[in-house]
Amino acid sequence: MESTGRGLYRELYLSPNETYGIVKTHDGLNVYFHPDVFDYAFYGRSQWEISTVKDVIDRGRVERIKWIKEFISGNVSNSQCWAIPVSKTALKRLYLSVNPGYVVWINPRADKQSFNFRNAYPADPPRVWEYARSVKDSKLIARF
Repeated sequence: MESTGRGLYRELYLSPNETYGIVKTHDGLNVYFHPDVFDYAFYGRSQWEISTVKDVIDRGRVERIKWIKEFISGNVSNSQCWAIPVSKTALKRLYLSVNPGYVVWINPRADKQSFNFRNAYPADPPRVWEYARSVKDSKLIARF
Protein backbone atom coordinates (compact mmCIF):
# COMPACT_ATOMS: atom_id res chain seq x y z
CA MET A 1 0.00 0.00 0.00
CA GLU A 2 2.84 2.41 0.82
CA SER A 3 4.61 1.99 -2.53
CA THR A 4 1.30 2.30 -4.39
CA GLY A 5 0.47 5.48 -2.48
CA ARG A 6 3.88 7.04 -3.02
CA GLY A 7 3.73 6.19 -6.72
CA LEU A 8 0.29 7.74 -7.13
CA TYR A 9 1.25 10.84 -5.18
CA ARG A 10 4.36 11.27 -7.32
CA GLU A 11 2.40 10.70 -10.55
CA LEU A 12 -0.55 12.94 -9.68
CA TYR A 13 1.03 15.77 -7.71
CA LEU A 14 4.75 16.10 -8.39
CA SER A 15 6.52 17.44 -11.46
CA PRO A 16 8.90 15.16 -13.38
CA ASN A 17 11.86 16.39 -11.32
CA GLU A 18 9.90 15.50 -8.15
CA THR A 19 10.91 18.58 -6.17
CA TYR A 20 7.32 19.86 -6.10
CA GLY A 21 4.13 20.06 -8.14
CA ILE A 22 1.39 22.65 -8.47
CA VAL A 23 -2.38 22.28 -8.66
CA LYS A 24 -4.77 25.23 -8.99
CA THR A 25 -7.50 25.93 -6.45
CA HIS A 26 -11.08 26.53 -7.54
CA ASP A 27 -10.28 30.26 -7.72
CA GLY A 28 -6.98 29.93 -9.58
CA LEU A 29 -4.43 30.06 -6.75
CA ASN A 30 -1.42 27.73 -6.66
CA VAL A 31 -1.20 24.80 -4.25
CA TYR A 32 2.30 23.37 -3.93
CA PHE A 33 2.76 19.66 -3.31
CA HIS A 34 6.07 18.46 -1.88
CA PRO A 35 7.40 14.90 -1.63
CA ASP A 36 8.07 15.06 2.11
CA VAL A 37 4.41 15.78 2.93
CA PHE A 38 3.45 12.22 1.97
CA ASP A 39 4.57 10.81 5.33
CA TYR A 40 2.41 13.28 7.23
CA ALA A 41 -0.65 13.19 4.99
CA PHE A 42 -0.95 9.47 4.32
CA TYR A 43 0.19 7.90 7.56
CA GLY A 44 -1.77 7.44 10.77
CA ARG A 45 -0.97 6.54 14.35
CA SER A 46 -0.97 2.88 15.32
CA GLN A 47 -1.52 3.93 18.92
CA TRP A 48 -3.72 6.98 18.41
CA GLU A 49 -4.84 7.04 22.04
CA ILE A 50 -1.34 7.51 23.46
CA SER A 51 0.99 8.56 20.64
CA THR A 52 1.42 11.48 18.30
CA VAL A 53 3.76 9.53 16.00
CA LYS A 54 2.36 8.67 12.58
CA ASP A 55 3.84 5.27 11.94
CA VAL A 56 1.43 3.22 9.78
CA ILE A 57 0.22 3.83 6.25
CA ASP A 58 -3.47 4.76 6.27
CA ARG A 59 -5.29 2.72 3.63
CA GLY A 60 -8.34 5.04 3.63
CA ARG A 61 -6.19 8.07 2.88
CA VAL A 62 -4.25 6.35 0.11
CA GLU A 63 -7.44 4.99 -1.50
CA ARG A 64 -8.73 8.56 -1.83
CA ILE A 65 -5.49 10.16 -3.02
CA LYS A 66 -7.04 11.11 -6.39
CA TRP A 67 -9.78 13.06 -4.60
CA ILE A 68 -7.44 15.81 -3.40
CA LYS A 69 -7.09 17.56 -6.76
CA GLU A 70 -10.81 17.26 -7.43
CA PHE A 71 -11.69 18.86 -4.09
CA ILE A 72 -9.31 21.82 -4.31
CA SER A 73 -10.25 22.40 -7.95
CA GLY A 74 -13.92 22.72 -6.95
CA ASN A 75 -15.02 19.68 -8.95
CA VAL A 76 -16.83 17.82 -6.15
CA SER A 77 -20.53 18.54 -5.85
CA ASN A 78 -21.92 19.21 -2.38
CA SER A 79 -18.53 20.30 -1.08
CA GLN A 80 -17.36 23.60 0.41
CA CYS A 81 -14.25 25.68 0.91
CA TRP A 82 -13.66 27.50 4.19
CA ALA A 83 -11.03 30.12 5.07
CA ILE A 84 -9.67 29.42 8.55
CA PRO A 85 -7.52 32.09 10.27
CA VAL A 86 -4.07 30.98 11.41
CA SER A 87 -2.86 34.49 12.24
CA LYS A 88 -4.07 38.05 11.83
CA THR A 89 -2.91 38.09 8.23
CA ALA A 90 -2.93 34.47 7.07
CA LEU A 91 -5.74 32.06 6.21
CA LYS A 92 -5.50 28.36 5.62
CA ARG A 93 -8.19 26.60 3.64
CA LEU A 94 -10.36 23.65 4.42
CA TYR A 95 -12.11 21.87 1.58
CA LEU A 96 -14.77 19.55 2.93
CA SER A 97 -17.73 17.37 2.16
CA VAL A 98 -20.03 15.91 4.77
CA ASN A 99 -21.03 13.21 2.31
CA PRO A 100 -18.75 11.27 1.76
CA GLY A 101 -17.04 12.70 4.85
CA TYR A 102 -13.70 13.98 3.57
CA VAL A 103 -11.43 16.97 4.26
CA VAL A 104 -8.44 18.54 2.52
CA TRP A 105 -6.23 21.09 4.29
CA ILE A 106 -3.98 23.58 2.53
CA ASN A 107 -1.78 26.02 4.44
CA PRO A 108 -0.75 29.52 3.37
CA ARG A 109 2.75 30.11 2.07
CA ALA A 110 4.80 33.17 2.99
CA ASP A 111 3.46 35.11 0.00
CA LYS A 112 -0.14 34.60 1.29
CA GLN A 113 -1.21 34.19 -2.35
CA SER A 114 -0.48 30.48 -2.63
CA PHE A 115 -0.71 27.38 -0.46
CA ASN A 116 1.06 24.18 0.49
CA PHE A 117 -0.87 20.93 0.57
CA ARG A 118 -0.88 19.67 4.15
CA ASN A 119 -3.34 16.84 4.67
CA ALA A 120 -6.39 14.96 3.37
CA TYR A 121 -8.42 12.25 5.06
CA PRO A 122 -11.85 10.72 5.61
CA ALA A 123 -13.73 12.21 8.55
CA ASP A 124 -17.09 11.58 10.19
CA PRO A 125 -19.74 14.20 9.24
CA PRO A 126 -20.04 15.75 12.73
CA ARG A 127 -16.28 16.13 12.88
CA VAL A 128 -16.23 17.75 9.44
CA TRP A 129 -18.62 20.49 10.61
CA GLU A 130 -16.66 20.91 13.82
CA TYR A 131 -13.52 21.74 11.83
CA ALA A 132 -15.17 24.52 9.88
CA ARG A 133 -17.00 26.12 12.77
CA SER A 134 -14.60 25.70 15.66
CA VAL A 135 -12.23 28.56 14.80
CA LYS A 136 -13.41 32.11 15.37
CA ASP A 137 -13.81 34.13 12.16
CA SER A 138 -13.79 31.08 9.86
CA LYS A 139 -15.65 31.93 6.66
CA LEU A 140 -17.34 29.89 4.00
CA ILE A 141 -15.85 31.13 0.73
CA ALA A 142 -17.29 28.71 -1.84
CA ARG A 143 -19.91 26.01 -2.36
CA PHE A 144 -19.70 23.54 -5.19
